[in-house]
Amino acid sequence: MIILAIMKVSRLVNFRLAKKYDIDKICEIVEENVVLMNKNGNFQWSEKYPLYEDFYGDYLKNSLYVLENNEILGFLTLDFNKPEEYKDILWKNEKKSIYLHRMAVSKIYHKKGTGFKLLKYAYDISKQLNVENIRTDTSEKNFKMKNLLLKFGFSEAGKFVFKEIGFVCYEKIIGGKDDF
Repeated sequence: MIILAIMKVSRLVNFRLAKKYDIDKICEIVEENVVLMNKNGNFQWSEKYPLYEDFYGDYLKNSLYVLENNEILGFLTLDFNKPEEYKDILWKNEKKSIYLHRMAVSKIYHKKGTGFKLLKYAYDISKQLNVENIRTDTSEKNFKMKNLLLKFGFSEAGKFVFKEIGFVCYEKIIGGKDDF
């Protein structure tokens, strides 16, 4: 379980643990992103995943975070649960890792640095928790997320297939050469 007090970026933008009432807005952000992802041939998300229940579970585990400024700009999930699909990935090390899941930005905040800010907070939380690595995955066809991860200093670690969709795993070593 990860617990973090509100982190203020400025007087206008906050990064905080999600509250139950945030989940409806998170689901709206998912719906708008599913449309955009599917238009680009990326079927990683659909009307069947992720669902309210997925985010409610994240909320109950204190692992769902939102970035807000009077409204939710984006969200992500951070936890210590290594997905089963990662079993054959050759990571750079086996040190303590945190896993990033289900990240999205409201479409009106696309191309405004919001995704980068979300990753920066994930990084900051990882440092506070003395975690050595941040690990995540995305669809091979999610070019926006892949580019964002590379821009942030993640490196490709391997690939797997889940429900006939190819995924790429990424990791960022905390304190590595591309560190902040």
